[in-house]
Amino acid sequence: ISKEQCSEIYRAPKIVDVRVPFGQQQAVLYAFYLNRGHVPGGNPLVRARRQTQWLRNICADPAGFTHGGPAVDSNMNPKVITILELVRDIVSQGEQVVIINSRKGLTNTLQDKLFEAVISIARIDSTLPAEQHSKQANVFKSGKAQVMLMGIKCAASHSFNKCKYEIIGSLEYSNGPFDQAKGRVDRVVSRPGVTIYCILFKDSIEEVMYDTVAVKDDAATI
Repeated sequence: ISKEQCSEIYRAPKIVDVRVPFGQQQAVLYAFYLNRGHVPGGNPLVRARRQTQWLRNICADPAGFTHGGPAVDSNMNPKVITILELVRDIVSQGEQVVIINSRKGLTNTLQDKLFEAVISIARIDSTLPAEQHSKQANVFKSGKAQVMLMGIKCAASHSFNKCKYEIIGSLEYSNGPFDQAKGRVDRVVSRPGVTIYCILFKDSIEEVMYDTVAVKDDAATI
């Protein structure tokens, strides 16, 4: 049963994909491993699978990449800057925002910058014990935190129907986690005008992942 069938007043969220360039050091690292000859492995299939995973990691958390190649000193790249600019605009409206990432390194970078900007946060991911997740959710729901930071694998519970904005900073390669992530703010009883931003690197495997996830969603609907 669709959300539209559950409620006559429900309105589907606006999904906005924002595509940004790589950071300079990140682009060098990505190009290095785009050459499969730089990827170790005993046979072509192993190298291909490893290359796919490593390219995803370079998109999601380049400074946390630990498999060698050109160094990336920081996750401060156009994606992080774009997310912070969106947070600035949303918070200035007196609204809250949920930010969901597939890697802790990106979340850590955002948390540090939000602390510097004196923006209050709650956080739900594997950096906190599971028994603290509900407490963090309640802090956000009560309005004591302006931003909720979530790991994408933790985004299968904790609904925030009063929050109109969400930013997905990095993806998993399947429709399930992506759909669950959207569902944190896309509820039958959500306030009208929900907007979900998905921030992607241009000309990357991340773009392909996003477009494939969208196709999977369409196929599932059909």
